[in-house]
Amino acid sequence: MDHSIKMAKARKLYKGFKGYSTLAAVENQIPEELIPQLTARQLALVMDAINAAYQRGRASTGAEMVDTDCVWINGINRMIEWEEVGAVYERVTEQDEGCKVTKNVKVKDGELVCRFCNQDSK
Repeated sequence: MDHSIKMAKARKLYKGFKGYSTLAAVENQIPEELIPQLTARQLALVMDAINAAYQRGRASTGAEMVDTDCVWINGINRMIEWEEVGAVYERVTEQDEGCKVTKNVKVKDGELVCRFCNQDSK
């Protein structure tokens, strides 16, 4: 059975960050068998709980990803940056609920080099 209308309503009621990747990651944590059993409001509450657990876990690490190439480390009170040399990205445009979403998708890994210590991170 198609639950796209129910999930669209749940997304509107969800209070967490609604970026494409974050929303997809939160939705992927909902067990498939729950979707037909819950209302859109109840699904949004489950999504909020998933997001809150993720945020608490992330905060407990003492580090925060600032960008795709930078992380803040509380313990040393410093930002660590790295560069991925040789990576190849491709721009992909997808249709998502009536909106076009364009994102960069990595098609080839590169070599990670720490800008802080100028050494390979491997």
